[in-house]
Parts: sequence; C-alpha cells; structure tokens
Amino acid sequence: MRPAGPGGPPPTSEPFFEPAWNGLRVLLAIEGTRWRLRTERGEDISRLFPDLVDVRQAVQPYAAVLDGEVVAEVAGRPDPDTLRQWLRIHGAPVLATRRGKACAATPHTVLYLADILRIGNSWLLDVAWEDRRRILEAAVYGRPCVRLTPVTPRAHDLGPLATDQGLAMLLAKGRRSRYLPGRRSREWQRLRLADLLCEAPAVLTARLAIGPAADPDGVPDG
Repeated sequence: MRPAGPGGPPPTSEPFFEPAWNGLRVLLAIEGTRWRLRTERGEDISRLFPDLVDVRQAVQPYAAVLDGEVVAEVAGRPDPDTLRQWLRIHGAPVLATRRGKACAATPHTVLYLADILRIGNSWLLDVAWEDRRRILEAAVYGRPCVRLTPVTPRAHDLGPLATDQGLAMLLAKGRRSRYLPGRRSREWQRLRLADLLCEAPAVLTARLAIGPAADPDGVPDG
C-alpha cells in the first residue's frame, strides 16, 4: 500500500502519524524458523544486510507478514545515500538511482516495522489500521536491529524526533484504513514536516479533519 502525496485529500478517518524514514520499503515474511525480506518489486534482499540476522527472534508468531522499512544509519541518523550506494554495489536497483561514491563497508542497518498483514493463517488486510497496530505491538519484541515505528495522534509530537533524525516527511494514516496491497490510497498521506511545524496543532487538526478541496482528477500520484 502506497501513500498519496502532500496536498491531497486527507484520510477519511481520524489520522495517526509516524515518521517517514526515507529507507527501503520491504515486506518481512516469517514462516517457522525461516524469514525473507522482499522489496515491493519482489526482490529477495534477505542476505544483503548482516545486521538483520536476528530478525526472526524479534517476531513472536510462527507465521506472519509485516510491512516495514530498512534504514541505513550513520552516526545514529538515517542516511538514504548510504543505503542507495550499498544496493547499487549488490545489484539491487530499487533505490540505487542516484550516482554517488560507493560504500566501502557494510552499512549499519535497522528494520522499522510499521504494519502487520498476516498473523498465523489469518490475513489482516480488511482489519482497521488501529487494530492491526495493536496486533503488531503484541507480535514484535524489542531487538537492536528491529524497531517499531513510533505513532501518535498528534503530528507535532514527532517534530523533535524528525528534526533530530533529519527527516523531512511524516505519514498520516487513517485509523480505520484497510491495507490495499500495491495500491496508492488517500487513507495514507505523506506530509511535509516543514509545513506541519508552521501550523499550530489546532489548525493542523482542523485542516486534516476537513481537508482541502477535492481534486477533480482523483488521488494525486505523489
């Protein structure tokens, strides 16, 4: 499921907010003792990131599919250029689109988990986001290499974290939103951090509740 770009209609249900890590979007599939990381294009990148070897120990269910982002960190902050360079070296084209100096060493990486699509034999695509989030929080243990993406009903609460981590965007997700694989939906929306910090919290809440005038051409590509 892909978020709509900034400026479009807001989610139809009350939104929650989370950081946009500017990493590599992945699906984590767990089956017994085995696990696989795949990109949105279906590329298996499980062996590209040695720091993620303990991923299986971080997820409690015997079988699950989770949505997240692989993030390369330099000096404790996300570094998308380092991630692109590493993917270019290993022939994974998903983010390797910009030219740059090649990585000399394996980057330190973490996996931020933001959603859960399946647990056991049950798919959760039609379950509301807020209920999937509760299931996710119960399913994931804390590990140095695996972290839960923080969420909050107040976008301004993420301002200090986003500023400290050098993040430019947040994601707004409707609390009742379903998961639509491979589709772009207004129920998830990217928001520019700079725009949010210029608005008082009450003004932001009102704008997201009411939304801008509807786009006659539909959901923006973003």
